[in-house]
Amino acid sequence: MILAVLIVLLFISIVSAFFYFYLETCGKVEFEVLNFPTSSVVIAAVGDCSGYNIVKYQEESSDPLASVRNLIEQSDIFLFNMEGVLLPSEYLEFCIQYPNQSCFVSPPGFASYMKAANLTVASLANNHILDGGEIGLEETKAALSENSIYYVGAGSNASEACQPLLLTIKGVKIGFLAYNLFNEVVFSAMENSPGAASFIVCNVTDSIGRLKEKADVVIVVLHWGTSWTQEVTASQRVTADQMHQAGADIVIGHHPHMLQAVKADEKKLAVFSLGNFMLRPDYTMPPNAHNSMIAIIEIDERKVRQCYLYPIRLDADGIPRLPTRAEARIILSNMADLSEPFGTQIEIEKWVGVIHTTTANSVTDVFPFWFNSSQLQQNGCFVDPSTKKRKEDPW
Repeated sequence: MILAVLIVLLFISIVSAFFYFYLETCGKVEFEVLNFPTSSVVIAAVGDCSGYNIVKYQEESSDPLASVRNLIEQSDIFLFNMEGVLLPSEYLEFCIQYPNQSCFVSPPGFASYMKAANLTVASLANNHILDGGEIGLEETKAALSENSIYYVGAGSNASEACQPLLLTIKGVKIGFLAYNLFNEVVFSAMENSPGAASFIVCNVTDSIGRLKEKADVVIVVLHWGTSWTQEVTASQRVTADQMHQAGADIVIGHHPHMLQAVKADEKKLAVFSLGNFMLRPDYTMPPNAHNSMIAIIEIDERKVRQCYLYPIRLDADGIPRLPTRAEARIILSNMADLSEPFGTQIEIEKWVGVIHTTTANSVTDVFPFWFNSSQLQQNGCFVDPSTKKRKEDPW
């Protein structure tokens, strides 16, 4: 009798251990939707998005955001980087293959899937905005507008590309500016030619200052850094600090295709890279490029109050899905490790990373020689006034 009881208890222990192991490794995370005060403005920001190889031209496609849409819908504003252009099938011949990069063209219908919040904003300031030439940019703007999606960071000329976007929700004015800092000479809009906003064609510091006079919160989106790395370059650090000193409250980064550190201090926030959010190139991406996140940023009393990091995993088709517990643990632990050198502590609560903005030293205390108030920018490079010599950007 005692032996039988022991066998039953052993069996129960083995089964329990098995289910615990299964849940911890294979069980999907079920996120709780946060309850924000009605006065708070909530922004959901994600990384690089393209319907290329995901949304079909001829066939009906399933919703690529189906697994994560409810997380985004808890926000008032959804911000994403439109990596590439929206081009009707009859214009595919205009796809331009630039050296050492893909040509990301998506059907115009992709825009309908990206309308995920009451106010949705697409950043067009990137090195793929001319993948369809001038007609690709115009068709992209038209498709976004038809789906009530705002855009910023590109235009038919430099004047249009450099224009800010100002939205008002719940009585709070949110301003957006976006710039591409990768191969600016090739992809920048000029006086009479289309392209992206960039540091070489836009008066960035003045633009931020003027926008700050009108907006309660200013968000600057930057396409920068080095591809396929989690390392934040020195230039990214200094540029983020420069944006904050000019008046930006939030800096959101794209282009590295991997998650990078978060820096939070003085009620300001810098997310150096949100990685990929929906991307399926013609080649195999590194495993870490499938780790992603949704940054939910709460604005309260016209200041950044908290940032919530929802870990997300891209499947083999480049589509975002909810992570397993093991995947969520790896993503959040990695983000905590990456952000710690910036003085940012990420608390993990119910599989979500939580960042409280605090007072901390500016990055200029770390790089005092690289940046000060009299420092100038020329053609995407930093000029040290003490030597008048240009320091080339690592990106």
